[in-house]
Amino acid sequence: MFAYRSKALFFSAILGLGYTIFLFSHYRSAVSGSIGVGQDGAAVASAMILPLMALMVLAILFNLVAFFFNSKGFAIAAGALYCACAIVFVPYFFYLIPMIVLSLVGVAMVSKINKNAKVAVSRIAMHYQFIGGYGRSEDAA
Repeated sequence: MFAYRSKALFFSAILGLGYTIFLFSHYRSAVSGSIGVGQDGAAVASAMILPLMALMVLAILFNLVAFFFNSKGFAIAAGALYCACAIVFVPYFFYLIPMIVLSLVGVAMVSKINKNAKVAVSRIAMHYQFIGGYGRSEDAA
């Protein structure tokens, strides 16, 4: 599963998914378990957390796309979205640090993986041209 893929991006997505499930379950139980005036406070707290949840879901999606397609751009976008989550809700900044670091490490790993894959493909293509595997003009005639 991890052949020619970044493990850092995968674990960043798993941590993000776990954190998002925690947020949803924690704030759902806070809203449903409150009575009276506490319900109003829980609703305000949930409204404050909603942008964080939306950005986390987007970051996870970008992270998974970057993992499966080895896309450096999606990995950078996922890291930026995790940073935006940290800016949107500062008290949870420390929970987001591992995901930010793993996403940005994943950018470097994806660059290295893509570079090695291009070298391998060019070597294979050069080998086939050398032995006459394709591109021969006498086959076309």
